[in-house]
Amino acid sequence: MSHIKRWLLMAVLALSLLAACRGAETPAPTGTAAPAAFPVTITDSAGRQVAIPAPPQRIVALAPNQVEVLFAIGAGDRVVAVEKNTDFPPEAAKPKKIAAYPFPNLEEVVALNPDLVMVSFSLEAQKVPEMERRGLRVLFLDAPKTVEGVFDQIATVGRATGRLPEAEALVASMRQRIGAVEGRLRGTQRGPRTFYELDPTLFTAAPNSFIGDMLRILKVQNLAEGAPGDYPQLSAEAIIARDPEIILLGDHAQYGYGQETQETVKRRPGWGAVTAVRTGRIYAVHPDLISRPGPRIADGLEALARLLYPELFR
Repeated sequence: MSHIKRWLLMAVLALSLLAACRGAETPAPTGTAAPAAFPVTITDSAGRQVAIPAPPQRIVALAPNQVEVLFAIGAGDRVVAVEKNTDFPPEAAKPKKIAAYPFPNLEEVVALNPDLVMVSFSLEAQKVPEMERRGLRVLFLDAPKTVEGVFDQIATVGRATGRLPEAEALVASMRQRIGAVEGRLRGTQRGPRTFYELDPTLFTAAPNSFIGDMLRILKVQNLAEGAPGDYPQLSAEAIIARDPEIILLGDHAQYGYGQETQETVKRRPGWGAVTAVRTGRIYAVHPDLISRPGPRIADGLEALARLLYPELFR
């Protein structure tokens, strides 16, 4: 597994641990000023009131999903630096790459003279007071845990950058596409038993995680139902006993996030009796479309729908 892919997988698996460190659920970010007017004040995920006096022109974005949002709403030309493992959109290859996880390289950030720094993970947020002491304006937008939270965060980024109409148009388009998927599933009462694999040690996504919320929209029976945490680790025995009808591999070799394939799953001891293995319903999924809470989740939801319900989504 490449360094980039390993970093992104670690980031997904770390969400449940970071949530435990945060304690109570942080408030959803909201804007408190007129949408197109500046100055604007944003309440971030830590409950901080962040005053932005004018549309920022030099943005450092330290999470891949934030970078995708900025480019999708037309603010990509203001991005002067991204986290070094950011890989989408292609235009994001142009800004400077800096280290951010687990902690941002503050010397590099300060040297860029940004007028807005966007951080996402709680570990990064621990550096916010030091960033502010160095004169940086920092907006902490934690990774959303629901699809609805993605919409809210896109709107928040739109307010913070003066691109709210573009953000609202993006959200409307995403809602329309996701609504179309939900419409086709209206007659489906209960979807297939599904195991979403994050890595070969059998970490998965529980219903209260972001990936779990996408599976909920698709009405699947999530094998991680009832497991503790957002991203629990299941035992092979538990998975076999629950007999998934579909296995989704977020660690498939096809996308470079792991080395698993349909064949490696078939060779696992005891898995030959699993329905998904017997029927060949083991599918590779692109983790960036599923686990990255940004503009491409509509792509991810449509891709999953085609795998889960081929008779409805041809």
